Amino acid sequence: MTLDNTLFRAVEREFYGYSYNANQLQNLIDRQRCLDVVRSGSDFQERVDTGTSYSDPISMWFEQLEFLDEQIAKCRLRTAPIQHMLTHLSEQHPELVTLFDLRYRQKHTWIEIQDVMSISERTRWRLRKVLVRTGACFLGFLD
Repeated sequence: MTLDNTLFRAVEREFYGYSYNANQLQNLIDRQRCLDVVRSGSDFQERVDTGTSYSDPISMWFEQLEFLDEQIAKCRLRTAPIQHMLTHLSEQHPELVTLFDLRYRQKHTWIEIQDVMSISERTRWRLRKVLVRTGACFLGFLD
C-alpha cells in the first residue's frame, strides 16, 4: 500500500523535526531538574494579592512544574514513537537507520546519501518509502 503525498510529507516533517524535538525535550528535562523550590527566605514575605491565584513561592513552583510537565509530555509524544521506530529498525533493518541518520539528522542531500551508502537512486527511493511507511505506522497515522 502506498501513502498519499500529504501523509508522506507529514511523516517526513516529523522526521525532520526529530532532532530539534529531542533537544527541546532534553532542555525541558534539564529546566525541570534545576527548578528551585524557594529562592530565598525573603520570598515568603513577598506575597501579592492576585485575586484567586497564589503568589507564594511554593505555589509558583508547582505552577512551573506543571507547565514543564505538560511541555515534556508534548515533546515525548513527538519523539518517543520515532525513537521506538529507530530501536526496532536497528535490529531489523540497519540500512534504514543509516538513511534516517544521514537525511533527517545530518541533513545530507540525496546524492550524498547514495554515495555514502553505495546505493542507486531507485534503491534509495525504495528505502525511503519503506522508512516513511514504517514511520507512519509508529506515529499512529496507519494501522
